[in-house]
Amino acid sequence: MTEKELRKAKKEELIEMLYYLRKEIDELKEENDKLRAKIISLSESNTKSQEKQTETEAQDVPEIQEVHDA
Repeated sequence: MTEKELRKAKKEELIEMLYYLRKEIDELKEENDKLRAKIISLSESNTKSQEKQTETEAQDVPEIQEVHDA
């Protein structure tokens, strides 16, 4: 909507537009919050997986060295 159209719009039309824009903002904010929570959860899960992998690799290294030394 152009500035000229906005100036000609009636008060009721403007209020209705504001209502729907506010509703859309609220929905987008809710979606954004959910996505942020999912990112945090995935990040934490990824960190735990990396820690487990590091532990497993660290446990495997001495075994390999023992076999090599023997």
